Amino acid sequence: MSDETSIRNYHMELLKAHNWMPWKRQMLAVLMDLGLDSYIEESAKRPESNVPSKLTPEELEAQSRWDKGDRKARCRIELCISVAKMVHIMGAQTAREMWEQLCTFKESKGRLGVLATRRALFWAQAEEGFEMMEHITKLRQLQEELHIMGSVCQGFPYFSIFISHFSLLYLCRYHICPLSLIIF
Repeated sequence: MSDETSIRNYHMELLKAHNWMPWKRQMLAVLMDLGLDSYIEESAKRPESNVPSKLTPEELEAQSRWDKGDRKARCRIELCISVAKMVHIMGAQTAREMWEQLCTFKESKGRLGVLATRRALFWAQAEEGFEMMEHITKLRQLQEELHIMGSVCQGFPYFSIFISHFSLLYLCRYHICPLSLIIF
């Protein structure tokens, strides 16, 4: 079975153990493009009636439209999650609940999450025969996770990570200017 899925004209990798950040960004883009992003927002909830026992035709229509949109959003999310990660959305009744459960599980919060991510960034090692751009991408993803958690890692500390990982000769050989890696 493939690790990728195609939704309409979208082609994206399924959610797996280590691709949360790019998957989340792509999934948000898909939902926004389809006009379904409102179903995962914090304020997302099914329209209610002023008198629950007696719904007006307009209220029934609004609930029906919301149910249909929520069903589409849930379907899009489910189709982009690997079988192994389906456990993280079990029990969710709405797209908002699915999204909330995924964020809760996948996004480390608090001091321990920041420390773990910083440790992963500062201690990341390239394997023998590694691909340069893949390793840089991995470091950038860890940096982005820190930014999302409110711990900015840029400028000299980030630059020093690259210098410690790659010799200047190696960087120059591949036409990568070390100063261009500094993000102010």
